[in-house]
Parts: sequence; structure tokens; C-alpha cells
Amino acid sequence: MSKHLPAEVVRALPSYLNNPQAVLWDKIDPAVVYVFDLPGDDRHGKLIVRVNYKIKGRAESERFTMLTNSVRTGGAVPQYSLADKHHYEVIDGEL
Repeated sequence: MSKHLPAEVVRALPSYLNNPQAVLWDKIDPAVVYVFDLPGDDRHGKLIVRVNYKIKGRAESERFTMLTNSVRTGGAVPQYSLADKHHYEVIDGEL
């Protein structure tokens, strides 16, 4: 079960992303997952970044598709949900 990240964590995301506890690769739904400790909580924070995420849009009268690396979601999750080796591969750090 995932909960929203506290507002103070969202405001300080650059600091959390600069020094994550671990960086994972989501093998099921391709994405980079940044994992960090949440102050005063036994759950971990996670931030999901979609790599080469296609965005479709319209500028004036023309449609376009753009590839981007995009933060798509974040939350507070129990550690066991991140430890599934069939779902996640540790790229850096440790859980």
C-alpha cells in the first residue's frame, strides 16, 4: 500500500534524489526508482522516473510526440515491496 509523500519531502526532493539510499530498475514496468528514507517513518520514499517516456501534444496547429525522462509518481512504501528481485533490480546502493 502506497501513501503520498509528505509535503516537506516533496519540497526537498532535489536533496533526496542527490543522495538516495538506493536506485532500482523496475523490470516489469520499465522505470528508474529512487529510494530514500522518510524522516519519522518506517516506510521508504520512492520516486518513479519513466525513461524515454512519450508525450503527445499540440502546439498551435501541429501535433508532436516528444521523448522525455519524466517523474511520474512517488509515494511512501514498506521496504518489502521494494525487495522483490523479480520486480526490481538494484542499480546502486542497497535496501
